[in-house]
Amino acid sequence: MSSDFQLDPEQLHHARKEIQSSAEEAVESWQDAVHRISGHWGCWSDDSYGKSFAKKWVPQYQKFYQDAKPLFDWLETLSGSVGSVDRNLSEVDENNAARVRRQAP
Repeated sequence: MSSDFQLDPEQLHHARKEIQSSAEEAVESWQDAVHRISGHWGCWSDDSYGKSFAKKWVPQYQKFYQDAKPLFDWLETLSGSVGSVDRNLSEVDENNAARVRRQAP
């Protein structure tokens, strides 16, 4: 078994674009949902139906928000990390190619 580790820069670049696009779309959707909910917060009435709704819904929403927010924070981090690896690998590849060109007869 070989211990060589290889990455295809073109495939990594393509994967980075897809991951970043998906992550950005998910984060934007999350932010839009939170914004819409915040904009309508308290729209339920103060009668018994509204109070019953709020009593059930508010804690569930707060739990969902607390549980989901780290996922969307992680997606933003992942997107940036994959971009850094892609840029670093491209830079190493370009530097190695330049070194080979300088050493060529």
